[in-house]
Amino acid sequence: MTDEAINSGATTPKAAATAKRKKAEQDQKIENDISSALTLIDGIAGNAEIAALLLKKGYDAPKLQEGRDLQSAAQTAFEARQSAMGLEETAVKVLEAADKAARDRYADFRGTARTSFTGRADRTALNLNGNVEEDRDKFITQAQTSYSIAKNSTYLAQMTTDGYDAPTLQAALAELVTLKNADNAQNMASGTASQATTQRDNAYKALMVYIRRLKGMARVALKKRPDLAGQLGL
Repeated sequence: MTDEAINSGATTPKAAATAKRKKAEQDQKIENDISSALTLIDGIAGNAEIAALLLKKGYDAPKLQEGRDLQSAAQTAFEARQSAMGLEETAVKVLEAADKAARDRYADFRGTARTSFTGRADRTALNLNGNVEEDRDKFITQAQTSYSIAKNSTYLAQMTTDGYDAPTLQAALAELVTLKNADNAQNMASGTASQATTQRDNAYKALMVYIRRLKGMARVALKKRPDLAGQLGL
């Protein structure tokens, strides 16, 4: 997730909640379909009369096992995707916390330094002119420059008096490294979640192709046996 996605507020809370609810409903449907697929296959295999009638339509033991394999693959992919989404959500929270901490510290440093150093040359050297960058990478570069220059002998004595001695400035620089690492981790988690979603969707689609055909054939085979069809939920 980009810093714009986290900080811009372009998506309203209501819209975000609606999108989250729709995704949750879609996930629930997929989970239910995957579970129902195994119930259907087991229902056919476990009833001798139904199995005999479906055998005439080509659904012998190997063909039903093919469905079980597709169902197992879809279930595995679904669970992997759920895990990946959880890791991504955690990574986003870590990134948001790291971003806020780094920006809060830099805002304090910037206000302090601008109060002590009012000359244009000093402010330029300390990278204090203009606004704080919104883009995360640019912000990190901006803050790194300010902290690094503040450690120089020209400014360190005053900055120490103002509460920013060398160890404090070094801690601020380390905080930026933490932010960058959190950003990288979130990007990786997002990529993994996206890949897991694609894999889940592909496995689910393959299963549904099989199930739609199986249901169609079952309805034909059991047309004269509505009692058996009812046992399969058809």
